[in-house]
Amino acid sequence: MPKFIGSLSRRVEQTKDNAVNKGKIFAESAKLSQSIRDAEKSLKEAKVSFADFYLEKYKTNPTDDFAEYIEAIIGIQNTITELSQKREALRETQACAHCGAKIPAMGKFCPECGKTATFGRSSETSLICPKCGRSTNPELAYCTFCEQDLASVDSIDKEIKKIEEMPADNLRLCKACYQLLSDESEICPNCSTDNALK
Repeated sequence: MPKFIGSLSRRVEQTKDNAVNKGKIFAESAKLSQSIRDAEKSLKEAKVSFADFYLEKYKTNPTDDFAEYIEAIIGIQNTITELSQKREALRETQACAHCGAKIPAMGKFCPECGKTATFGRSSETSLICPKCGRSTNPELAYCTFCEQDLASVDSIDKEIKKIEEMPADNLRLCKACYQLLSDESEICPNCSTDNALK
């Protein structure tokens, strides 16, 4: 038994030494890898600085060896400038058609009046969908947001305007939703119920 324990003890010690050595090698390798990455980053920064310096100094009159590279760089810079301008245009604000307040171009509602953003279109040139309340093109058959049939909305809007202009004694209620109706109204502008007088 003692011979077996001595052999096992040597193997454990040897395994421990191997693990320690592998750990040292791994740690040293990691340090060297980080040093290489740092040196590569410094080299890249030095190259960029050199290229920027050379570009600024010779961009209007480059030597023949570098003219192609400088043209490519200037082309890329122009593309970046154009794309940046387009991106900024998307971020700009536009005026609310209802109250004139500034609304971010991607905004859906005016922060001042709370109405749906129509960006320059007055409510006369746009149609408010009765289902979702969003402003939409009056020439479309269906709302682009909720697919509501818009064919009858224009006539509903006309009915609403008529009701607003009618004297109070000519008004009655819709039998389904109790919306105010004029005596002439047969279709409720709110729920589309037929309210024809029989």
